[in-house]
Amino acid sequence: MNVSIAVYYLIKNRDANRSLDIFDERLHPLTSEKLPEEYFEHDPEYMRIYRFIASIFNATWLPTECAIITLVFLERLLSYAEIDICPAKGERILLGTILLACKNWDGETLWNMEFCRIFNGVTLEDM
Repeated sequence: MNVSIAVYYLIKNRDANRSLDIFDERLHPLTSEKLPEEYFEHDPEYMRIYRFIASIFNATWLPTECAIITLVFLERLLSYAEIDICPAKGERILLGTILLACKNWDGETLWNMEFCRIFNGVTLEDM
């Protein structure tokens, strides 16, 4: 839960909306349903971030340590790549750091295909 609070504050306290198109959920959606435009215009509620993280961790049985490593990788990405985590790009960036943390932490890592099952309509190429 604390990781989702940290992510929430990274979004709230960002300087701008600097990011790369590869993370844009308008171009590369994680769901097959059409999201309303206001979804991308307002900062997400804390519970939306928590539900997103919890759904991944619950579906894959990732250990708690992966959540901490996710936050470390997220902060490094934002700092070194000079990008921001913003509403239109937040979930895809967060998913990428969760994937990286899981593969870094666990010797018997999950396959990308297992993550595709969590998000209907997301292809292996997207992962």
